Amino acid sequence: MSEWSNFPFKTAIPFQTGPGIGDGELVLFQTWGAGVWDGPEDHTSAVAFAWDVDNFYIGVVVTDDYHQNANNGWNGDSIQAVFADLEMTVDTFRYNFALGDNGDLVLHEEQGPGGTELAIVRDDDAGTTSYEMVFPAASLEVDAFESGMQIRVGLCVNDGDEDTPGQAGWSGWGPHAAVTGGKHPTRTGLVTLTDKHDGALGNGLIGYWPLDEGSGTTAANAAGGANAELYNDVEWVNDPERGTVLSFNGQDAYADAGAETIPQMTQDNDFTWSVWINQGSGNGPNNVVLGNRYSPGGGDFAPREFIKFTPTQFEFHRDGGGQNCGYVDLSESEGEWVHYLVVKIGNTLTHYSNGEVGESSTFTSELQNPQPFYFGGDQAAENWNGMLDEIAIWDRALDAEEIVAVYNGTPLIGGGRRIVGRFEANWDDEEEPAGTYMSGVAAISTDE
Repeated sequence: MSEWSNFPFKTAIPFQTGPGIGDGELVLFQTWGAGVWDGPEDHTSAVAFAWDVDNFYIGVVVTDDYHQNANNGWNGDSIQAVFADLEMTVDTFRYNFALGDNGDLVLHEEQGPGGTELAIVRDDDAGTTSYEMVFPAASLEVDAFESGMQIRVGLCVNDGDEDTPGQAGWSGWGPHAAVTGGKHPTRTGLVTLTDKHDGALGNGLIGYWPLDEGSGTTAANAAGGANAELYNDVEWVNDPERGTVLSFNGQDAYADAGAETIPQMTQDNDFTWSVWINQGSGNGPNNVVLGNRYSPGGGDFAPREFIKFTPTQFEFHRDGGGQNCGYVDLSESEGEWVHYLVVKIGNTLTHYSNGEVGESSTFTSELQNPQPFYFGGDQAAENWNGMLDEIAIWDRALDAEEIVAVYNGTPLIGGGRRIVGRFEANWDDEEEPAGTYMSGVAAISTDE
């Protein structure tokens, strides 16, 4: 299981509580029977997928304060995996997995040819249970796995507790594919296999804030640099399209990711900024979506210089003046998620929107200082209203292929297995499937 270490997982995945598309409220956990949920530390699941030619892999990390299972594939802490045809008309395979209280592995091959493999590690000190489920090609009745192949699967991560043993509730990746009055193929998620991720997107990655925590006042930097500290009622929001994101109120909320996180920009060095943006209403043209307006002390640098995404353009000020890079005004996509990325190559700035190249500009002199990096406003000034997700910066210029890969959700960090790119789940039968992207890193326990 050590291959999953530092592998990108999707955490805190929202789902609707009813068995049909559009049924029920959007939640992270649903109680059942006498079950009680006390929040993310009581039970939260994180999921990742990978593949090679011979096998389809599912990794799950469950944060769980108490592990309970009486050697049963579904009644207690366990995972039920339900596969469906691409048309979502029938469930094709059912495999259930658990770690019994006596230490025995439970592999219940309910429906299908079998041959699956299983490893589970429980870490009581950390309060986590780590699963690796291996599905050989024959277990899903395919000849081999290949790039572009699509697989529909739902994972119901069941919870059992000391005072409420058995099935007391669930989280997961489309859990209603497996529970509530039968199997529901329409609640599976569509997984698309992508080409091998060799870690190239991690090269030069100096800041990566997946924004998957869901609570607290710190957003971790998965690239190992400065964490972002949240101030003045920045809110964690469970968005039906993006999962866990940060929301800013446009008044005083902001996040501080470090006083010198952005290195000095010269006419020779390269850089890349990337962010998912959902703008709210009432924003001024100069508000700080991402970046800075002032120095860390609150006043202007001398001469004035700053770098920021605003609702109207990417502002690059040096030597007291601006040489900015334009893009489509965010007001035109208000209430919708868009991916904005800017690449700096020497003295040229180029903007990309949803993976497509846009405007470019050049600047004629360099900045004199490293710049602070803020989300949603510059401390007490130019605060912005909206939501952000998946913020990343590189000290190199991404190429066009990499930019499209970032937009398509290719993990920025991870292991050597081929990684699944995008998950689509039906939230409402009146809308197209929404995309939820894998991001963040879950700490997986491994055998010693």
